[in-house]
Amino acid sequence: MNNRPIGIFDSGMGGLTVRAEIARALPAESLVYFGDGANAPYGGRTRDEITRLTSKAVERLIAHDIKLLVVACNAATGAAIDHLRATFDIPIVGMEPAVKPAALTTQTGTIGVLATAAAFRGELYKATAARFGKQTQTGGPVPLEEPGEHAQSEKTEEHSPLEKPGSHSQSEKPGEHASLEKPEKPGEHVSLEKPEKPGGHFQSPKNVQSGGPVSLEKPGEHSPLEEPGSHSQSEKRVNIVETVGEGFVELVENDLEESPEAFETVRRAVEPMLAAGADRIVLGCTHYPFLAPQIRRAIYAWSRTTTTKNTAADADGAAVAEHTANETDGAASAAVGGANSAAERLPAVQIGDPAQSAEAESSAVQIGDPIKTAAGWLGAVQIVDSAPAIARRTAQILAENDLQAAPDHTPRHEFLTAADETYRQKLIRKSEKATP
Repeated sequence: MNNRPIGIFDSGMGGLTVRAEIARALPAESLVYFGDGANAPYGGRTRDEITRLTSKAVERLIAHDIKLLVVACNAATGAAIDHLRATFDIPIVGMEPAVKPAALTTQTGTIGVLATAAAFRGELYKATAARFGKQTQTGGPVPLEEPGEHAQSEKTEEHSPLEKPGSHSQSEKPGEHASLEKPEKPGEHVSLEKPEKPGGHFQSPKNVQSGGPVSLEKPGEHSPLEEPGSHSQSEKRVNIVETVGEGFVELVENDLEESPEAFETVRRAVEPMLAAGADRIVLGCTHYPFLAPQIRRAIYAWSRTTTTKNTAADADGAAVAEHTANETDGAASAAVGGANSAAERLPAVQIGDPAQSAEAESSAVQIGDPIKTAAGWLGAVQIVDSAPAIARRTAQILAENDLQAAPDHTPRHEFLTAADETYRQKLIRKSEKATP
């Protein structure tokens, strides 16, 4: 048993969503959270800047005698994880892009990824996208280079933020998913309330760009997004729509996630993904689960608008066909399959975290109907948040290294920041909002 605290780091408030999952999964563990605050957001900073800021924060946490570090920031993981592992002699868990579980469970063959510019530039994300993506497109600006710098050539081997450099995987498996139970909390399962139209199968674009497989795990270890002991039969390749969540972090940091501005900001980012046929939206920044209710609203609003347009178009087409048939030979009106055709029914539209497995997901109760888009029919839509899987991985590492707190231990919870006391108090209040 080891009652020392777990350290959790983020550029600001976003990591509180990961902290909440860890606190829920490991209630006896003491937690020390460091939210930089003074330098957020990290998404537009260079790799060197992020590494320097992250290292300073981790030094503060190490001074609090932590037994394990969770880098609850996608940008910091992508830029600094290797440096941290080489510098600090402590188990480290980093954020892993949830592209894999999204790719393995999509029904349309298209997924959307919302992340910061720094997260998209991260080597791990690029390796994972190359491994599971057959075509990548942008739903918004995605900088390929660091601010003020030229893009550098890609490394030939990348590593999971959960593994040490030089490790390799022996097998793959369909991604494990984490589901939350209460709706309306950041990153939780939320469902559309009204049905749209059922329909046929979405046909993914045929234009593909190949990317070779890249090993992300080391022998005997597993991604936090998958279940140990399982294997995949083959790699599933999907279309990936990437969009930078412009202004998302600032909304959360300024407690504006429930504002009309938040809805419009989210709507602009999400709609291109839906229009492209994405039925999985990966949250590639730990701030973004705070905006899950707005993502739900944006998807529902888009689905209502899109379905209304398509229903009207179907009705107009049916009327024209009927008029033409009657004029030609007086026959009965042509049978025109519209959005209400029972033969076109698909599973219901749903927004939420992924289920524990693809099998559990397929049997989940779903409310609503699919959406007809220009690309085809869009079925169940889910928000994919990796925070629950990171909490499970944290628990696994504690168990493997005999670092768990005693069951009767009374945990303590501390909040640190590089900003002022006002910001530290905001972290405390925000942590209550992030609680599952």
